Amino acid sequence: MVIITNGNTGIGATPTTSPNDRLVVVNAHCDGNNWINSSDRNLKENFTPVDVMDVLDRVAALPIARWNYKSDSNAPHMGPVAQDFRAAFQLGIDDKGIATVDEGGVALAAIQGLNEKVGAENAALRAENEGLKKRLERIEHMLAPKEEAAK
Repeated sequence: MVIITNGNTGIGATPTTSPNDRLVVVNAHCDGNNWINSSDRNLKENFTPVDVMDVLDRVAALPIARWNYKSDSNAPHMGPVAQDFRAAFQLGIDDKGIATVDEGGVALAAIQGLNEKVGAENAALRAENEGLKKRLERIEHMLAPKEEAAK
């Protein structure tokens, strides 16, 4: 652990020998206002594609509740419990916590799934609407001579 004269603190590997943020823990850091998870592609491996529609379905089925920590009854929160999140997505190291990077990744995948779903539904509705317009035009065309003759 390193604490430099300005109070910045580093814990862990090489980037923390001269921390440039208030707190640096290996590759993640806190600037005093935000916790920033490391997300550099060079630190990751074993990439596999995600079925965003499956994620959307799992998010839709995930129980979400308002709750508070037993130790802090004055601060309400909202979200899933770790056990349900782990069961739905098999992410993280155990079923006692939810890493913010996983919660954010699931939310982004669900948004992509929702975008895909809405896009497909909109395309189907546009095609149906176009067919109905053409049908209406044909009906109006068939009725037009009869209406003119009736005048």
